Amino acid sequence: MKHAELDIMTGKLIKEIRLEQGLTRKMLCEMSIDMCTADHLGKIENGKTGLNTRTLYPILNNLNTRIDEFYIRLYGQGIQECINDFNIAWDLAYEKGYQVLSTFLDELKSKDYDMSIPIIKQIVLLCDGIIHKNVLKEHHKAYEIMMKALLLTSLPNIFHNKSIIPKHIATNSFSINEYRILISMANLKSKMGSIKKATNILSAICSSLERKTTKHDVRKKLTPIVYFNLSNRLISMKSYAKAFDIADKGISFCLNKNEFKELGFFHVNKARALYYMDRIEEATRCFENSLEIFKMQEKFACIERVENAIMSEYPLCIL
Repeated sequence: MKHAELDIMTGKLIKEIRLEQGLTRKMLCEMSIDMCTADHLGKIENGKTGLNTRTLYPILNNLNTRIDEFYIRLYGQGIQECINDFNIAWDLAYEKGYQVLSTFLDELKSKDYDMSIPIIKQIVLLCDGIIHKNVLKEHHKAYEIMMKALLLTSLPNIFHNKSIIPKHIATNSFSINEYRILISMANLKSKMGSIKKATNILSAICSSLERKTTKHDVRKKLTPIVYFNLSNRLISMKSYAKAFDIADKGISFCLNKNEFKELGFFHVNKARALYYMDRIEEATRCFENSLEIFKMQEKFACIERVENAIMSEYPLCIL
């Protein structure tokens, strides 16, 4: 199904449900502050513009319509099996995550559904969430699950023989969720002992985020995260000068964009790199800078670790 056809079908169904409930566009759009405007709703209902989950969910909430009910009406009963499998995967993920998700993803691959719909995107995020919670203790299995999920998305061809090709990442731009999955894949590679491959993937993501085609809000939100992960990997590889440069770039990015959440962490990694480069006095100053930032942000666990690092003869501080 083409995106244009899906937009028309989705818009018609939203209008149908709205009229069933006796609501005008203006009435619906005034029901909550997270709703779109009446004019924008009109464009959606007429199939002239697509909609994302940020727009769709408030509409359905105000129409008292569940997301699964909406897609059953949109696609017919055939998608009920897909949704049931997804709900089972969600409920059992923490107990039997690998088996359920692996089977589910295999089955989903054979179904002729538009992979851009929100219910499918949630599957990829579910896989990511399971990995972050360390449910799948065997990292190679977690990586396999993530690979299967990624192959279902609309990502460009960044794979060869089920391996990620960094140069294909560097020359493309992605959605924020796709970037997050790629970051998770890189971190999984690191946990599997492939630190160099993880570093190459993160470096490629940095290049991708710097592309003009990457959305500004995506770049602003994810660049500090990628810089921090990359500086960690470079320290693990003993590439201390490169780690110092990336941490320093992270500090500059945070200051230029007024994004201070990760600022203290960059000072810590800069200090770690300086320490291993035998620039002890500079390292101590960076640790002290991070300490002041964490105190202002009231990050007490970070304060304790940095204070211990400053007092230690071996100031290794990993946050």
